[in-house]
Amino acid sequence: MDTPGVEFIKEHLAPLCDDLHELFEDAGARAARFRQQNGLTAAVYNSLGADVTRGLAHRAIDASGGLGPWELTGDHSRRGQLMLRRDMVRLRFLHDSAGEVPAAGSNAARQAYYRNTPLAPDSMFGVVDSNLIAVWRVVDEETGEVGFRVVRTLDPGARRAPHGVTNLDLDFSLPRTAPALV
Repeated sequence: MDTPGVEFIKEHLAPLCDDLHELFEDAGARAARFRQQNGLTAAVYNSLGADVTRGLAHRAIDASGGLGPWELTGDHSRRGQLMLRRDMVRLRFLHDSAGEVPAAGSNAARQAYYRNTPLAPDSMFGVVDSNLIAVWRVVDEETGEVGFRVVRTLDPGARRAPHGVTNLDLDFSLPRTAPALV
């Protein structure tokens, strides 16, 4: 059984389960076609595929007015930042082909985003205002299936950590359906 803080976050995320995977998979397929049509399939262009996927996902969410109670926030002009907000919970999408949580780097705003007050096991304290990260990646190259690892970081991590940020108080895979989450 989850603690009240984890239950709260999972209930907040449940409306995303049903549409988010398909939205990113469609955007990823379109980005792959773009790369193929333009001769940009070499590994040197892999980050372009992630950027185009994120841009197409952002546009689809914007065109639909959000995903349930989640709305776009952040500044997409900052290298394609994709972030959703519901109440005081924010969810930032970062790509990592290995599914690791990238360190915050030297950017002060990103470092601040990575700092959350630890979840208290017996209360909601610190949960109302949470900065979450959804690390997305293609988990099956043949089908284009996308997976999301949702984490809640407690610090920005070492800039060159070999396995990304590891100081987390929440870490789970976002399932494709809401009933599988809660």
